[in-house]
Amino acid sequence: MIVQKLPSSASPGKGQEDPASVQSQRSKLARVDFLGGGLLAAATVAFVLALDLGGQNVPWDAPLIVILSVSALVLGGLFLVVEGYWAKEPVFPIRLLVHRDVVTSYLIAGLQVAAGIGVLFSVPWYFQVTANASAVAAGAYLIPAVVGNAAGSVFTGLMIRRTGRYKSLILLGPAISAIGYLLLILRWRGRTNLAELMYIIVGEFGNAISQSSGIIGLMAGVESLDIAVAGTGFAQSQSIGVIVGLTLNMATLQSSLRPMLTRHLQDVPNRQSIIDQATSNIEYVKGLTGGLREVVVTSYVTSLMYTHVLSLTFSVLAFGVALFVKEYKL
Repeated sequence: MIVQKLPSSASPGKGQEDPASVQSQRSKLARVDFLGGGLLAAATVAFVLALDLGGQNVPWDAPLIVILSVSALVLGGLFLVVEGYWAKEPVFPIRLLVHRDVVTSYLIAGLQVAAGIGVLFSVPWYFQVTANASAVAAGAYLIPAVVGNAAGSVFTGLMIRRTGRYKSLILLGPAISAIGYLLLILRWRGRTNLAELMYIIVGEFGNAISQSSGIIGLMAGVESLDIAVAGTGFAQSQSIGVIVGLTLNMATLQSSLRPMLTRHLQDVPNRQSIIDQATSNIEYVKGLTGGLREVVVTSYVTSLMYTHVLSLTFSVLAFGVALFVKEYKL
């Protein structure tokens, strides 16, 4: 892509290249921060792999996870050194990482995405377990999330256009999301009617307000020459939020579900076989009947409720960060 953007060499004669043009291409390539970009990519991959593998495929204290975690820290440190002291035109200027408006925007975006992804993770599980819904039907229960997200984005645009202010919206977003997640904790206890799908809309409505107003606040707080780079970092923080959210939600579900089943099924024959199948195969859960099904479903509902607590925690933290956002005139 870089080479394609460079101007083609003009040939002064057949089979010859203009030395000045060749030198110009080399000088432009020399300005590209390949080392910084490579270190950032490598650190991100190591970090994501550690989160993705840890606790699911291998234990958190396994040598592979330790190596990946240490590698991510070392590569991240080298990236900061290169960007701060070596790169002539850094791929991500270090000054942005200590910029109040940048840091708060990134934290809010990452935390709110992590909160929202928890709902997208838990809702299909919940309805497959409690209502014996198929995978397709369970996915359809996420439609309210799409509605809430679209409505929140439109609402944010209209309010900012009318008032020219965005900090109140940055505060409002996590607050509304927290209300939605709190309602999920209190009300989704195994028998959920269609009207209670509104709680998903509430959560995603607030999430969309946070993301939409957050990017506006970021753009207003940085210099025009940093807008593109800052926007890229905003997207990166959202991606990290997705990975962190999915990993912690899966870890929360697994770490609570198996011990709960072990405790409730301690007098049941073939307990270990039942637990192994119940925690790895939703179709097995759908086929259960009687008291055994009630125990397994109740354990699932309680464990999924803990993932909503995690989402609530993320939104409360995002609200706390939003208090430090500085508003600029648009």
